[in-house]
Amino acid sequence: MQTALSSEPTRVVVQIDDSNARQLSVVNLCVANARYFGGGMKIAPEAKLADGRFDVISVGDLSALKLLTSAPRLYFGSHLSMSEVSHTLATKVVVRGPSSGNEVALEIDGELPGRLPATFQIVAGALRVRSNA
Repeated sequence: MQTALSSEPTRVVVQIDDSNARQLSVVNLCVANARYFGGGMKIAPEAKLADGRFDVISVGDLSALKLLTSAPRLYFGSHLSMSEVSHTLATKVVVRGPSSGNEVALEIDGELPGRLPATFQIVAGALRVRSNA
């Protein structure tokens, strides 16, 4: 709750596949391969592990009050219909800060490995998965 009240939106530049890069103001940008993160938060409710695409969820410039009142929708996966939320599919996502001096922390599955820029790309067939079925 304290984090939500003190959070400021972050400006990032995002390029999805071969589209033109766009500058966004976000409280959260998630490049997801699975539906859940953050201890059970259903951030990408339509994600499919084997579809060969990331679900890219952008939660726009929400006020602290709107973020708090929308928390159940965000947590349980009914947020994609919100006007401040966008959802798209991609095989490659490039994210950077809006300027070279602007440092934006990168979080990957709860870890803080560094800062933007970052490139996320699906590599078909890179992992062999064995099924018992």
